[in-house]
Parts: sequence; C-alpha cells; structure tokens
Amino acid sequence: MRASMATPVSITPVKPSAPRCKKTLRRVYWIDAQTVDALNADGGPAVSGSVIEGLISNAEVLRDLKDDSRSHVQLVRFGGRLWVRKRIFTPSLKTRLYHRLRLSPAWREFKGARRLRALGRRVGAPMLLVHERRKKRRRSQTLFTPYSEGPSLQQAIANAPPPSQWTHEDCLQRRRVAEAIGRQIGALLADEVVNRDHKPSNLILDDKCLDEGAEPVIIDVGGLRERRDRKQVFRALAVLWRSATRSGHVTPREGLRCLNALLETYPRLIRGKKKRLRRTLRGVKAQLKWRDDQP
Repeated sequence: MRASMATPVSITPVKPSAPRCKKTLRRVYWIDAQTVDALNADGGPAVSGSVIEGLISNAEVLRDLKDDSRSHVQLVRFGGRLWVRKRIFTPSLKTRLYHRLRLSPAWREFKGARRLRALGRRVGAPMLLVHERRKKRRRSQTLFTPYSEGPSLQQAIANAPPPSQWTHEDCLQRRRVAEAIGRQIGALLADEVVNRDHKPSNLILDDKCLDEGAEPVIIDVGGLRERRDRKQVFRALAVLWRSATRSGHVTPREGLRCLNALLETYPRLIRGKKKRLRRTLRGVKAQLKWRDDQP
C-alpha cells in the first residue's frame, strides 16, 4: 500500500456540549455524552447509566499499566468492554482547589481530549471523570477512557527488529507512520494548539495508522496548550525526537520525513520557502542542546 500524502482536509470546529454532572454522597462525576454516543454507535455492547455506575465501583482489573506516586493506571473490563482507568492522587487541599478551577491534571486531560475531538483529531477521549473523597481525607480524580487497540509508538520502536532485518514493507510502514505524525503535529499547529506531551508513549498505532497512513490516536493530552511561538513548537519536537530515539532505533531520514510532512501541512511555521527545513532543524537542535545542559 502506498503512503498517504494527501493534503489535509479543513475541518470546521464543533463546540462540544457541556459534560453531564452527577453527584453522590462521596463522589461527583462528569459524563462526556459524545463519547457515550460514539461507543453506542460502534456496534459494541451498549453503554448505559447502569454500566457507568458499575464501571466506577465494580470493574474487573486485568493488569497494571503504570503505578507511581502521582497516578495509578490500570486496564479494566466491565460491560463487555475494555477501559483504561487512570487514578490521579494529589493532596486534598490542592485537589479541591484545582478541581474547582478546572486546572487539575485530570481536568486538563478531560478538556484537552474534548477540544481535540471537536477539532477533528484522532484522540482517545475519556468518557468519565470522577472526583471522590477517599480514606484519610485523601481525594482523587479518576478518568475512564475506552481502550484503544494497538501498540504505542514507544512499544513499536522498542520491539522492532534490527534495521538489517527490516523488509520493504517494514520501511514503507515506518515511512507512513513518520509522515502521519508530522501531518498530525502540523494540523495541531494550524488549530493554534501545541501538545507538549506528544511523545511515543502517548501515540497509539492502530490498524488505520499502520496500513492507511492515518494519524495515530493521541492519549493523555493534559499537556495541550495554546500555541504562542516557534520556540514552544521546537521544544515539543525535541521531546518527541529524544523520547523516540531512547525507545529504540529511529533513522534520521524518518525524522526528516516527519518534519517535511509537518512543514507541508503547516508552512507558516517558518517564513519563506528557502532553507525552511534547515531552520526548523536548527531550532530543534537548540532545544535538544538546552535539555542536555540542564542539571
């Protein structure tokens, strides 16, 4: 299959409806109706009010995906579907303050995913945000997101065979993925936003991405910010490149294909056609050197 090099289609942003809020004695939770509608339209098990209630309390834990002092991420099953449960812990006072201001990490991820979906991007949007009071006055915020099938870019790079064993189809597939990521970043810039956490671990490569060159599915978009200047963009690209090369073998040509696709999608990043790629590379290298110099 040939690589997709089509010009991105202009998508008119649609303002998402406000999430529905429900309250119980120990918790308050918000339901994203658009995610529920999308799940009920995909032909899988229906998502109803009873399923949402049961998901919060009775989900079957299959395995841990991440566990540290900041958050606990698990793959769970309930209602005939797989979900990712991400529970974020913060001190009680800070959680309540950030919760009211809608600035907590969970709220940033919840709102960021809704915004990207309204802009037409491929994103794993949380269906449910739960704010609850736990033991010892500790509070937590929990996100429930439908599980996206496919490996992350980080896993794909780490599990890839050595370059000497790559087949022609492997090279074409890697080219499709690199160009798709570049087009995706360019489309975000055209929408006046930057995802500071556009890292390999947060990009899911499903069948549409691997076989057709579609954009990867973005998860964990708490780092979504308004685009201010080029330095902010170069910093995000430096994070992506550094994370990718630390995961496994990535060729410089794949990095250049990604940048070329970005500049074709969003040519306004650098003014003038001459030396556009070279100036972009210079900006990214400056951010990589700055990060290496940090203590």
